[in-house]
Amino acid sequence: MSVPFGKYVLDRWIAQGGMANIFTATYTGPLGFEREMVLKVILPDYAHHDAFIQMFLDEARLAARLYHPNIVQVLDLGNVGDYLYIAMEYVHGPSLSRAAARAKREGRTLSPGLAIFVVLELLEALAYAHQRTDRAGRTLGIVHRDVNPQNVLLSFDGQVKLTDFGVAKANVNLHESQAGVIKGKYSHMAPEQCLTKPVDGRADLFSVAIVLHELLTGKPLFHRPTAYEMMKAVVEEPVPPPSSLNPKCPPELDGIVLRGLSRNPDERYQTAMAFLDSLNLVAKRLQIVEGKHDLRQFLASTYHRSRLNLARKDELGVPVTEDRVSEILKGMSKTLRTRNGSESGALSSYSRANALSEPTTASLTGRVPGWPPANSEKEQGADASTDDKPDDISKWLETVETGDGEE
Repeated sequence: MSVPFGKYVLDRWIAQGGMANIFTATYTGPLGFEREMVLKVILPDYAHHDAFIQMFLDEARLAARLYHPNIVQVLDLGNVGDYLYIAMEYVHGPSLSRAAARAKREGRTLSPGLAIFVVLELLEALAYAHQRTDRAGRTLGIVHRDVNPQNVLLSFDGQVKLTDFGVAKANVNLHESQAGVIKGKYSHMAPEQCLTKPVDGRADLFSVAIVLHELLTGKPLFHRPTAYEMMKAVVEEPVPPPSSLNPKCPPELDGIVLRGLSRNPDERYQTAMAFLDSLNLVAKRLQIVEGKHDLRQFLASTYHRSRLNLARKDELGVPVTEDRVSEILKGMSKTLRTRNGSESGALSSYSRANALSEPTTASLTGRVPGWPPANSEKEQGADASTDDKPDDISKWLETVETGDGEE
């Protein structure tokens, strides 16, 4: 059953994120025009909270300025009563985290060439976003701040798309982060994010290098049981070369990955394009370049689908009814049931698969108990400064109380 929602019709409830419920929806126009979309509808807890509304609007305004084949396009912003929504391009396919997890369960991993292809496409998206200017030619200063496998979508026709600019930093944002606020996924943050220092595009490149390391090794790099342990690992733990963890990974890639993972931003690649050019050059030299066709084949085999049925839509999430949508939008639904009767709890089967692989994400308040110390926080623009933190990070971390980081 489908449920009307303004000019859209809601089809399925996919997931609940930190700030919004996610639905698949259909827009039907005159003369038989129809388009499937994704609607991101602000959570009822934040529907009357000015700061969160501003963050939601910032995401829509920012993403609407980005027109690139490797970025999920924002198509509409509006409201139905008190419920603000963002309408986005529908990507027919799984997230990178979900696809990699499913392949791993079957004893498979992405080949080095395919991992490189995915990361090259991701770097194309970031190179565009980082250099985007306004109509006057002024750089928008976009930093995604949440680059991780869950925010990279893979379509069954071989496309790679970056999504979720919900915590992105840009000069055009009207909402400013509070001092000491941490935004993003702990396991994929740059050290300067963990330490609440000012960030630029190089923080995104550190996150990309984490993604590349994990794809090449098939193992999480900084994932730990708690937020504290993850940030401690990001800030100070040694990073093993990918080839030391996976003999199939060419050692020639180690230097590229480790440079991307330099703790000092000045020692990393300074731009996404520089990272892209270096990675592409080595891939060509090693003759391991793969592309869209290879990604299509990988997804088809991972999901056991032939070319003839690749166009079939995945039945993800929970079918909606008027009562169920009312409960979701009012924040009343504690447990939803899928068609086979199994409980989905606060997450659909789709989002649970992602949550199991990456369970710890910074909340919208962005604060972890005890991190960073209160006396180290200073307001500095949209981010906090840590100039008064000791140079010896190990000693400083020892003073921080352990927090579990779960929202």
